[in-house]
Amino acid sequence: MTKTGDQRVPMAKGSNLLGLLYAVEQKFGPETVRRMTADLPEEMALAVQDGRMVVSGWYPLEWYKILHRRAQQASGQDNHLAWELAHLFVHHQLGGIYRALLKLLSPNWLFRYPSMIFSRYFSQGALAIPENRPGYVRGEWSGCEGFDHNIWLATFGGCQAALERAGAKKVEIRIVSGANDGDETAVAEGTWS
Repeated sequence: MTKTGDQRVPMAKGSNLLGLLYAVEQKFGPETVRRMTADLPEEMALAVQDGRMVVSGWYPLEWYKILHRRAQQASGQDNHLAWELAHLFVHHQLGGIYRALLKLLSPNWLFRYPSMIFSRYFSQGALAIPENRPGYVRGEWSGCEGFDHNIWLATFGGCQAALERAGAKKVEIRIVSGANDGDETAVAEGTWS
């Protein structure tokens, strides 16, 4: 599947879905991944189980939502798991050579080009940063059609991990508004030392 398909259907980058599967395996083991991917809808099952899903591909946002719900069911965890799994994956993804590069930058630099970064992971929606100063950032998401609470929590968990990899300490993300099932908008604040 590609992003150039029907733009009315919200899409997520393959890195989101594969990162979620990676994080579940790291946290709970391969048996939990097998349970969460059993009996998926046919097209999704082929992509996930036969290795057809690629990091750079675009897939229905609904698939990402399904995988989050399945991860919670297979692990017996609540929806805060979405935050934890995204944090785990982004922390891993930004390790190695990226870790050294991020250490050269300030945490605030991560939010200089917010919509460009956000559009690399979701086909719809935008992120604006009206405030960005040392130790504080305020993000405003809009047009995020199809998002549910799990995807919002995963988004914030990934932001927290990126800030930490860029050298921020004691990062706290606070949801100011939105970020519920069906909300296309959200406002969150990040603070750190």
